[in-house]
Amino acid sequence: MVLTTAAGLWFTPFLLHRIGQQSFGLWAVSAPILSYLGLIDFGIISLFQREVAHLLGAAAGDYRSATELPIATGKVFRLVLLQVPILMVASVVVWRCLPSAWAPLRAPLGIVLASLVVFFPLRISHALLMGLQDLAFIGKLSIVAWLAGFVISVVMIVLGDGLYALAISWSMNQLIVNVAYFLRVRFKFRETLPRSLPPLTRREAKDRLGRGFWIVVAQLASALLSGGDVLVVGACMGPAAVAPYTITDKLVTMFNNIPQQLMASAQPALSELRAAGDRQKLGTVCTALTQAVLLASGFIACLVVVVDQGFVDWWTGKSQFAGNGVVIFLVVGMLLSHWVSSTIYTIFSFGYERLISATSVLNGIVSFGLSIGLTRRFGLAGAAAATSVGLLFLALPPHLVAISRETGTAKRALLGSLWPWGWRFGALIAAAAFTARLWIPETFMKLVATSIGVTMIYGAIMFPLLMREPLGSYVRPRIALLRQRFIRKDAS
Repeated sequence: MVLTTAAGLWFTPFLLHRIGQQSFGLWAVSAPILSYLGLIDFGIISLFQREVAHLLGAAAGDYRSATELPIATGKVFRLVLLQVPILMVASVVVWRCLPSAWAPLRAPLGIVLASLVVFFPLRISHALLMGLQDLAFIGKLSIVAWLAGFVISVVMIVLGDGLYALAISWSMNQLIVNVAYFLRVRFKFRETLPRSLPPLTRREAKDRLGRGFWIVVAQLASALLSGGDVLVVGACMGPAAVAPYTITDKLVTMFNNIPQQLMASAQPALSELRAAGDRQKLGTVCTALTQAVLLASGFIACLVVVVDQGFVDWWTGKSQFAGNGVVIFLVVGMLLSHWVSSTIYTIFSFGYERLISATSVLNGIVSFGLSIGLTRRFGLAGAAAATSVGLLFLALPPHLVAISRETGTAKRALLGSLWPWGWRFGALIAAAAFTARLWIPETFMKLVATSIGVTMIYGAIMFPLLMREPLGSYVRPRIALLRQRFIRKDAS
């Protein structure tokens, strides 16, 4: 983890120096394009991951006893194969419709799009492993694949291949992970694969696509929220403006994965609890998950507000910092996004695909429209601020109502369980914003010292919340286990 983070931090200034700010911005705007194309599976892969978790829960955690799992795998694979021609056509359309100002991106993006089409059917292996909760293997493989892609891209960029280096390294990463996922399923979880592809009736295909439609609509809206601002900045202010925006946002995006991984890891377990029918325990787990997510997200927000300007100055130079106002809007959007995401993972386990889709679409459309207007009026700060409005007023309220209905917990009680965190976080983020105006840690040692200080203060103030119920029942046993390990080491 430390190695990949350090390499990633070094890579951005390396890219800026080697390929220039314009090319850097072009590559950044290609990321949301790929996200949109990846949604052409119509939610089938996401739905299958949940189906695997349900079947695993019904079989008491023994995938060998889940006799329906191989049949489901074969039918989903058939359906994914039928989607490949659609993805191929969509990729060609996107490639041909690139703006003329983005011409340097055309050929490298063609390589990436071809790889996306080729490896598209193998994504089912990743869904299988996620549903089976083989998370350790997935995590380790991600690091290995990233490192291989990183080495390839650095060598090729040094040789002068520019955007082609990034395209080829991305494609190699896809090759490694998808082949490895397939081999893992083939040799470790062979019983989950069918001996031959079962027939897929038109009715079954229509049913799966109908249920998956709401998922893909929600994912499309999410992609608009997470990548739409970059596209808007690139279109309204030019690709060169994308560089300071994404660089200022780097710490947020880098740490954003921590709460996201926490939620992704919990989703299969939530699905199992739903299959078991224990509503009371499910409600407790949902509340604990939200508390854990907001504790982690709040820490990230406070840390980023204090150190971001100094970090960007040290990392790439003062010219790439977009301003403290942009930072505040980015961390507010991140925090609200994590809160909404925790509610989405919860109600997704209850089968609320349509609600998620409806709120996400409305939120995505409103936020994207606001982003265009605010970016033209206020520049980068407007792009950063647009996301928060929809999250707070359009997505969060109906999700909380759904959780309250399913878990039998009053809405006031759901919000009340977060109040001890809320007032502490409000005081801490205000202090962080005030500190950022007075103190800029421009050197590496100052960044480290400041980060340690923020961590200690946040930890001292928030640690009592870790011990409170319902989160405390999950945290205390792990702390006790760590103590036992240290005691054993000292005794030996």
